[in-house]
Amino acid sequence: MHLLLTDRLSCPRCGPEFGLILLADQMVERRVIAGSLGCPNCRDRYPVSSGFADLRPPPRPPLSEEKSLGGGAHLEADPLTVAALLGIPGGPGNVLLGPGVAHLATGLSELVEGIEWIVVSGSPVPLPPVGSMSPISVRGRLPLYSRSIRGAVTVGGAGTVPLGEYARVVAPMGRLVILAPPDDAAAAVAEAGLELVLDTAEAVVGGRKS
Repeated sequence: MHLLLTDRLSCPRCGPEFGLILLADQMVERRVIAGSLGCPNCRDRYPVSSGFADLRPPPRPPLSEEKSLGGGAHLEADPLTVAALLGIPGGPGNVLLGPGVAHLATGLSELVEGIEWIVVSGSPVPLPPVGSMSPISVRGRLPLYSRSIRGAVTVGGAGTVPLGEYARVVAPMGRLVILAPPDDAAAAVAEAGLELVLDTAEAVVGGRKS
């Protein structure tokens, strides 16, 4: 997990108004390999191991038993198409890849330079060799400040994170991309205050102007 990403993280238990404090035990080239993220409000700690941050609120069962991460299913999608839908030519910045599209991180990192890809994963994984991915686990509320990242990509119906949560974390001039969208995706995008950029059977895209 990249060190600068910790400035964007909030407590998944207390909400986006409460940031997390990093206690690093091991770092390599500005990446947190081992340590924990603590909330000064609820005093809970979220472990970081092998660069993987477990940011689920308690109780935290073994990740193999976690049902909110989409069951390991993923959507076959073209990274080039997803990059075009995001509309981000390059970094710096952070983009969240939700359940179902985490496997696109390597292809996207090769297409769009300078972006740190926040990858929602169902199991602890070592840092990828490209060094531009921060794997995390989540449940329900996204552990990010509101309007803090340049984009988010998710699959309709994957996991238990509401579409409104993905919209909440998108910064001004950023986009939310919903692949294989549910019927109410366009309405959810509008309700979250995003402008509808694209509405097809394959993808719904919402953008935040301000």
